[in-house]
Amino acid sequence: MRNISRRFAVLFFLVFLSLLFVRASSASDVPVKSTYGKFGDLRYGLFVPASYDEKKPIPLVVLADASTVGETTVKMIKLASTDGSGYILLSLGSTHEGDIKDAIGIISEICSRFAINDARIFGLWASGKNTLIENIARQYDTLFAATQEIASNQTAGFVKAMHKVRRGPIYNTAFKARNVKTSTTIPTAPAFDGLDETVWQVSQPGYKNIVIRFPQRVMISRCTVKGPTPLSSFKIDVGSDGRTWQEITSVQGNDTKRVERFIPSVGANYIRLSTNEKDVAIAEFEVYAELATAREFRTGVFVGAKGMKMPYRLFIPENYDSLHSIPAVVFYHDSGQRGTDNIRQLGTIKGEGATVWALPENRRKNPCIVIAPQIAHPKLWRDKDVMAANEELLAMLGERYPKMDKNRIYGTGIGLGAEGLCNMAVKNPHLFAALHLVSGGPNHPVDGAKEAGDTVIPGIAKFADIPMWAMQAWDDVRRPISLTTKMINKYRSLGYNPRYTVFLPGLASKVSNPSVYAYEDPRLPEWLFAQNRRERVQRTNKIYTPIGNLDPAVFPNLSTNGLYVDFDKFATGIIK
Repeated sequence: MRNISRRFAVLFFLVFLSLLFVRASSASDVPVKSTYGKFGDLRYGLFVPASYDEKKPIPLVVLADASTVGETTVKMIKLASTDGSGYILLSLGSTHEGDIKDAIGIISEICSRFAINDARIFGLWASGKNTLIENIARQYDTLFAATQEIASNQTAGFVKAMHKVRRGPIYNTAFKARNVKTSTTIPTAPAFDGLDETVWQVSQPGYKNIVIRFPQRVMISRCTVKGPTPLSSFKIDVGSDGRTWQEITSVQGNDTKRVERFIPSVGANYIRLSTNEKDVAIAEFEVYAELATAREFRTGVFVGAKGMKMPYRLFIPENYDSLHSIPAVVFYHDSGQRGTDNIRQLGTIKGEGATVWALPENRRKNPCIVIAPQIAHPKLWRDKDVMAANEELLAMLGERYPKMDKNRIYGTGIGLGAEGLCNMAVKNPHLFAALHLVSGGPNHPVDGAKEAGDTVIPGIAKFADIPMWAMQAWDDVRRPISLTTKMINKYRSLGYNPRYTVFLPGLASKVSNPSVYAYEDPRLPEWLFAQNRRERVQRTNKIYTPIGNLDPAVFPNLSTNGLYVDFDKFATGIIK
């Protein structure tokens, strides 16, 4: 959704200050807090159940009515509080398409101020012609879980049905032929929960070629393939028309019946999985659209003590209430994701460092809170005001979610974010339990700016006992490997041997889009969630051999998998 204008932000704030929450005049016996306001020419009423709990995401019903206190609105107000599940009601006093911009603005603001279940936003309009909701749904086709024209006598039935509906993460029509234009369709089951429950069962013969068509262009970030026998090889292609294809990944040498794989985040209308093996058939193909996971992140805007405004996205797992304590992962985005939209840091480019932790299989194994703040251009994560606001944000969320384990707050960042993470560790060595750095660490010029001098390498001694894992592409042209290696060698000179993974030449593009290798490494979650702030790395009595020039003709020979070399495995120590 689009950002609201500065004018609206000011207006909304003044409205909230000047208008007291009062009971709805048309239903004075209903425990609903009401607020009325106006944005541009668009009048609205906001009705929040008194039972609203910010820790529990709640559906949002957007109702376009000629009057914000019309008959249909009044009945929906009453149901918002009397229905056991509850919902927030936004009544828009308009039926006109021309109010779309203002409508999206206020919806965006409400989603940032309240714990809205993004997969359960519904668009309704009172009986009669109403182009507002219909056109919002047409322009923002991932916004509503459902839209419906509704009369006042239909509200109870709608609310009852509404609580069984959510926006599906998988848009699923599958085909079992090479030419999708002439194939018969087979419906697939949503695969977002990570369970083996699609219509293709292992007992069935399966298919050599499976195509999934989406009703819109979506970003694909992950897939699972399953067969009745080991799938030793297959490939995945994407396309825009179902006829021409671009290969995005392939698998060779697999010896298991199930393959879970991250793939480069790419937009597609069609995705195809195929194999040429004679005796192997695909029994199951599950696709995870990045959008689906991102929608589960709540939105918020934090304002620091000195006025620093920081949008952030927040993921709280479903089982939060049943846990005694829970770790938190904080993701710091790269320079290209700077802005104020509160979207890019979860987007299709270098945003996987946040969403990866909320994927179904990860949330089952390692449930955690995920925090993804965003900074505006030309700010840097290492700026003093930004670092101060970060600490304040984490403190605020720690108070709001008391089960957050302060000894298990993990920081991960890409490029500019990795640099900022190291600077924050210099400033406050006790903030993070572990550091995971992708494509960076030491200060580096951004956007052609002159470098004021590195603060990380000279400050490593302050945080060297924090468990750290650096991942770097050998041929990263934006953040040269020489800087990361220099940082690692500083660690080594102090008697520490942090984990250091270097991806082989030719993989830079895949590492800079970390959904492929950096964040898919199966070792990463196991390592990260094992760290605790109370258990620091002990300094040894050794000075480890510095890592020299990584000759591309030599060091790839050290790799055992053709992807990377773990240089911490080659750390011969020299006794002082």
